[in-house]
Amino acid sequence: MSERRGIVTAGTWCVDLNKTIARWPSEDTMSTYLEVDRQGGGSGSNMAIDLKRLDADLPVEAMGVIGDDDDGRFLLGRCEAFGIDRRGLATLPGDGTPFSDCFNSLESGRRTHFYSPGVATLLSPEHFDFGRTEARILHLGLPGAHKVFDSSQIPGEIIDLTIANSKTLAETPAFGKALAGIWYETMAIMSAESAEGRAARTEMSKASGTDLAGFESQLRTTRMFYKPAEAAAFAKSAELPKTLRLVRDFLFSHGLFGEGAKSPDVVGIQFGDGSVLGDKSHITFRFDPAYMDAAAAGTL
Repeated sequence: MSERRGIVTAGTWCVDLNKTIARWPSEDTMSTYLEVDRQGGGSGSNMAIDLKRLDADLPVEAMGVIGDDDDGRFLLGRCEAFGIDRRGLATLPGDGTPFSDCFNSLESGRRTHFYSPGVATLLSPEHFDFGRTEARILHLGLPGAHKVFDSSQIPGEIIDLTIANSKTLAETPAFGKALAGIWYETMAIMSAESAEGRAARTEMSKASGTDLAGFESQLRTTRMFYKPAEAAAFAKSAELPKTLRLVRDFLFSHGLFGEGAKSPDVVGIQFGDGSVLGDKSHITFRFDPAYMDAAAAGTL
């Protein structure tokens, strides 16, 4: 296989039926559509099309499931139109392509979604054939929209990270301190039960396409590590190496380390206590709690 290049956007591929209305009606009343527009939806589809709009020459691959229906053919057509490799989109019988009725209220500026999962409920790990992809980067979008994927069943295995180059941090430690400082200042504001905190969460909810109640319900089921000491403890925990072993073994078994990789130990992952999982002479990923410790101690 040649050097990997491009991105595979896996997960939710659905159709959004965008319906603009003057105002959201109360029960037993009526509102008229002002505009109806069909577009590709779901994080997998949105990411793929946005990437091709940014760079038409970037290789982008689709991966997910669609139904054998007009909406499914519409999504395949969108892939063709934007030059997206659609071989990873499996057409499944028995149910329809996932779709959302998306109501946009001009009066309130808010959106309301009604989602029909269709064949998305059949999505399983077998539909993610990473052995055939030539992409370098995986984007996994909205897996929680599918019943077989529920992150609450795998706590600690989906980790959102801010990653910086080790050489850059060594040469410019002030950059790491500034980044950590900004992050925990934001965490303090958004977690505060104050007018400022509510205002911050309200703005974040808008950016997330929901309202304050919806955003706060998401926060309640997410371990946010608002305090730097909590994050540092997680980075030093005995559970993290176990989790990363599962992740790297999964990546290796699906060919994402490349054909030249003879074992999952081809890369080294260093943890906060200095221990290394894999090749100690080829460390490519480090969990460094130093900046979190400094934030906890107030020495940034």
